[in-house]
Amino acid sequence: MALLDWDLAADAADLIELDWEEDDLEEFEAIGDLDMLHHFGVRKDDVIMICENPDLYPDLQIAEIMQRIGASAPMEEAHK
Repeated sequence: MALLDWDLAADAADLIELDWEEDDLEEFEAIGDLDMLHHFGVRKDDVIMICENPDLYPDLQIAEIMQRIGASAPMEEAHK
């Protein structure tokens, strides 16, 4: 879980005052404005599905969202 692996993730959780316990980290719940990509054609349910997919690391989640909004080219260029 990112909260245990990355200081940045733990800092972000503290910033938004996310209550979490180490025993509960296996259960994931997407938070924030899940409708923010609605104008780009990505529904809230799609964002939740992408975020809750245990096989996708955060960079792959971002890549999936960027592909769905039609902005995958800049990300592909950045990884060359």
